[in-house]
Amino acid sequence: MAVLSHLPLALIPFAFAMFVLVQALVSKHWVATFAYGWKHWVDKTGVVGGIGGMGFLSVVLCNFAGTNIGTTILLSRIIQTWEEMHRVGGSQIDSRTFWATVYSMAIGVNYGAFSAAFSASLAGLLWRDILARKDIEVTNLDFARFNLPIISVSMIVGLAVLTIQVHITPDGTVN
Repeated sequence: MAVLSHLPLALIPFAFAMFVLVQALVSKHWVATFAYGWKHWVDKTGVVGGIGGMGFLSVVLCNFAGTNIGTTILLSRIIQTWEEMHRVGGSQIDSRTFWATVYSMAIGVNYGAFSAAFSASLAGLLWRDILARKDIEVTNLDFARFNLPIISVSMIVGLAVLTIQVHITPDGTVN
């Protein structure tokens, strides 16, 4: 019973709302459109383009798609649809490309959570409220100005390491 009192139950309605919003995009065929675009991007740029593209998209979307939770749900559905497009078309995404895309999304949504806007994550919103209660003012511009150089370097290093990792492992998976 003590464990239940520490669960973040307030997140359930928020996460549920994100699933509903993404499902609305699925039903209006936006996710399929995004997956189609992603398929063409990866076909033209390969594994390295997939890593860089998904890393960039996930960081940017955290700031504009309703936190890193919403971004994770949306990009996961896009990746699922991308995989389904290949399956229906009689082809298969190679393991290296698929896992590189998944891991670059994971890196991007985690770094994107503290990138250019407080609203990129629930933790950022909570942190801003805590600072306000202590009469500490951090403007949105200050937050972005301090974080963007850190995020840029961190993402470049993280995605470079991922690129090396997927190229040195025999099957392209990251263990």
